Amino acid sequence: MATLKEVAERAGVSQSTVSRLLNDPSFSIKEETRRRVLRVCEELGYRNVFRPAIAVLDAPPSGEKLQDAYFSDLRKVLAECAESMELDQPTFIRSIRELTERAAEFDGFITVDATVFPEADLRALHAALPHGVCIDTNPAPHLFDSVRPDLSQTMLDALDAMIAAGRRRIAFLGGVGSIMGTHDYPANIRTFKTCAYYLPLAGIVASLVVFLLTVKIDENMHDRIVEQLEARLASEETDKQ
Repeated sequence: MATLKEVAERAGVSQSTVSRLLNDPSFSIKEETRRRVLRVCEELGYRNVFRPAIAVLDAPPSGEKLQDAYFSDLRKVLAECAESMELDQPTFIRSIRELTERAAEFDGFITVDATVFPEADLRALHAALPHGVCIDTNPAPHLFDSVRPDLSQTMLDALDAMIAAGRRRIAFLGGVGSIMGTHDYPANIRTFKTCAYYLPLAGIVASLVVFLLTVKIDENMHDRIVEQLEARLASEETDKQ
């Protein structure tokens, strides 16, 4: 296996530069140099011995153990990625306050689930462990980084697929999001309406049924969604009579 000295010599930098680049996220270096060092590491097959300790903040709302397939897959993928990268398995922590108290044990953290955290707890966590990445949602954009899907494009793709299938009366099922745990915003609903309105469909989407999902997220969610839809449709038919 290649050594740190070999990487430094081929990249034309000092060994300390290579070491700090690979082990210190705050280390400032020219982008060109950073890319050159990383390319040399890949070419020589150099494996950094630094194994960061990563925590996963997995705190479902109200302490419930949600059976949400999406977030369950995220947890599984996190564990698989750690194994494939030969990292220590991440430590799953169920409370933001526990993570704050144990911050000295970790180099960074990742969050999953769409839990709403109090603003004071988010600020305290950032002060103790500032290196955090939120997956899918970001309750504190100015405190932590996030990796999220392109919901606008996803909405467009979904509407296109529904219309291509001949659907004309399309419903949206969703909830609300939060920023810093204080401001609820039905952003998904607004995106749905906007995408449907601006699509060049000449009025094909004749009616948009939009309402918040009020069922508990678990393996029986589908049945309860159907029950809600049936009740709403029955109510609308009664109103028309």
